[in-house]
Amino acid sequence: MQSPTFDQSIGYYLKEHSALLDEINELIKDARSLERWVLISIGGILIWLFSNQQLADKFLAFWVPAGLCLFCGIRVFFYQINFKHAVAYSMKLERFFCTIDGLEGWNHYVENARSQKWCKYSIPSIVFWSALTGIMVIFAYFH
Repeated sequence: MQSPTFDQSIGYYLKEHSALLDEINELIKDARSLERWVLISIGGILIWLFSNQQLADKFLAFWVPAGLCLFCGIRVFFYQINFKHAVAYSMKLERFFCTIDGLEGWNHYVENARSQKWCKYSIPSIVFWSALTGIMVIFAYFH
């Protein structure tokens, strides 16, 4: 078996990097779609509960939005773990290819920019889903 040439290896890693960026974009789209549909579902459930007064006495019905928030928050957390792994590998490839004249790849640029601020990848999402879950739990508990 013949070992790949340097040009073949470069071509392979460039294709892999392109596929990895596509995967990162799909992870972001999937996470945003999940968040959007869960928020729409929660709103629909709350509207339905308030418009049906006979269900107002059903204590457990008001826990459904809190459960949706919790499960969506957990799922988005795992999306972010997959996202971070993909970005970490993408940064390794960028480190190899982006060594000309101080150029850095997009992921390195974003990581450097974020390291200078409080806004890491998952902090806004964690705060949002924790707050929303907390609000829904408090709402369900006191209803």
